[in-house]
Amino acid sequence: MALVGYLEILGAGAADALAESADTWNDDIPALLIVEQWPDPYLLRLNHSLLAAALLAPVAPLVVGPVTDAAAGVLAQAFPAQGDEIREALPATVD
Repeated sequence: MALVGYLEILGAGAADALAESADTWNDDIPALLIVEQWPDPYLLRLNHSLLAAALLAPVAPLVVGPVTDAAAGVLAQAFPAQGDEIREALPATVD
């Protein structure tokens, strides 16, 4: 029974992460890519930074955020003696 509960927690975290990733694809990326300064060679570093942000923003929720919090919650339930420490340390370490 505990395994089912753990899988539900991880599934909910993954669903939240995918929702955040989809929101980023729909909202943030178009705003980053529609920039009038792209042809300006003096702003090359800024342009590369904007492009990196556009490519990494949708992936970030899959690594940090809901998935990490869900994994910390599962580990804290599996090891209740260290539960508080796991809930605090794991997300901080990943972030």
